[in-house]
Amino acid sequence: VKDNIVKGEGIDIGIFPAPKYNPFDGGRYFITTGGIATKDPETGWINVGLYRGMMIDGRSMTIQATIHQHFHQHLNKYRKIGKKMPAAYFIGGDPLYAFCAGSFYPEGVNEYEVMGALRGEGVELIRCETSDLAVPADAEIVLEGTVDPEFSSYKEEGPFGEFTGYYAGHKSLQPVFAVEAISYRNDPIFQG
Repeated sequence: VKDNIVKGEGIDIGIFPAPKYNPFDGGRYFITTGGIATKDPETGWINVGLYRGMMIDGRSMTIQATIHQHFHQHLNKYRKIGKKMPAAYFIGGDPLYAFCAGSFYPEGVNEYEVMGALRGEGVELIRCETSDLAVPADAEIVLEGTVDPEFSSYKEEGPFGEFTGYYAGHKSLQPVFAVEAISYRNDPIFQG
């Protein structure tokens, strides 16, 4: 996934074909499958969840994660210490990645370990460029960045037309993922 690395002023997630899937979607959805890795700042527990990401512009997107998800447990801890939360989205690679990221496991379970157990071999991880997080080395696209935990930074997200034919939710204020680095394979496959 490190064939190409973009940082700084060159960042533009608009180079990838993120579609507006349905006529009443709130915007173009960059993330509808894949995973986002975050880390508990107190315990070091890694969580990989699957939360849709709607593009705001070429450098940011909203993250639709309900308040009961492990993502918000981590974000709340960053709010308490007054820091932005590092995060890394990945798209592509083994289809099992998105399956495990979208499944519920108890607090403290590292989804990368579950992925490896189900595969019968470990997931080869590669360190991110901007934080100590890791992502699958065989991913197609990785977005690295931070999430501001302050409610004043939240922006509108949604609705989104689900694959079953209904619209999930209404517009709501959600955390914003600010992209600080992009890595991707040569001729990456954008999966949605």
